[in-house]
Amino acid sequence: MGLLFSGCKKNEGPPALKVDMVTVTVEEPANVRLLFNLDLESAEGALPLTIDEIEIYENGALLSSLESQAQIQNEPGEFLFSTLLLLDLSGSVLNDEDDLNQVKDATRSFVELVMPADTTDPEYGVRELGIYWFDGEEEIHVLEDYSFSRDSLLMSIDSIRVDMSTDRSTNLNGAVIEGVLNMQDKITGNQDNLSLSTVSTLVLFTDGIDLAGRQTEEGAFNAIDMLTNQYQLYTIGLGEDIDKKYLRDIGKNGYEFPETANDLNVSFINIAEQVNVKASSFYALEYCSPKRSGNHMIQVRTYMDEKVGRFDTEFAADGFIGGCVID
Repeated sequence: MGLLFSGCKKNEGPPALKVDMVTVTVEEPANVRLLFNLDLESAEGALPLTIDEIEIYENGALLSSLESQAQIQNEPGEFLFSTLLLLDLSGSVLNDEDDLNQVKDATRSFVELVMPADTTDPEYGVRELGIYWFDGEEEIHVLEDYSFSRDSLLMSIDSIRVDMSTDRSTNLNGAVIEGVLNMQDKITGNQDNLSLSTVSTLVLFTDGIDLAGRQTEEGAFNAIDMLTNQYQLYTIGLGEDIDKKYLRDIGKNGYEFPETANDLNVSFINIAEQVNVKASSFYALEYCSPKRSGNHMIQVRTYMDEKVGRFDTEFAADGFIGGCVID
């Protein structure tokens, strides 16, 4: 995929590219894989980022192209973008059939924008989406479990009806906590596949505040505070009865506040577009480390149109041996 590094060191200034470390994984014989996010607004240049625009340092020393064999991946094939769409279907939504139909239409628009149309799309199998809902009960409910099929997801939306809830209160804090646990389970389930980088996204829609009192706001915020950059959070709050500060704090990656149900479609589309942009900003960088034992520091520097970005992390090279190859 091209040579890794030039032999000279580039001039450094204050970082202008916003680059965030997501995860680091290692695998014998000596493979190191880094998942990171490049803020596209700060890039403003020719994308995607190429291997010639990256330098890797271990313990302060620049790795050579022969040592590292480094490759960078931004295309479908080595990523799984997993999205949980969590809908408030408590009494305030279900009681108004017109509003409910607007919610269904907006959900369809989201699915159509985020999910590949069919198996011929290169991103089929790269993006999956699950639609869950909550009311006043303790646990969130499955409308359609995680699926690669847009058609199956759209059919599940048609099954939403006014009589589907038996507890029309709103367990909003509990839904946030349950949604976070669901996302974490998705990431954990893919940890054994070191060649697959998973990013999990939660999009939560509500038209009110927590009424059930099953969980506290503190518990909801504690749950999201534990999340790394591997998780993305968005919120959509409808109408006058919502707590905007709460939803802004939960939706750390983006939020929308439509005033009426007629505005819902635009808000769902806006969030879908943000999810799509975010998905294109992740990179997987893999290289062969020359280290053979112990703990070591990595610094990755990115250079694009005279802008510089960097992130630092560490890894353990215990058990590393020769024979590393990057496919």
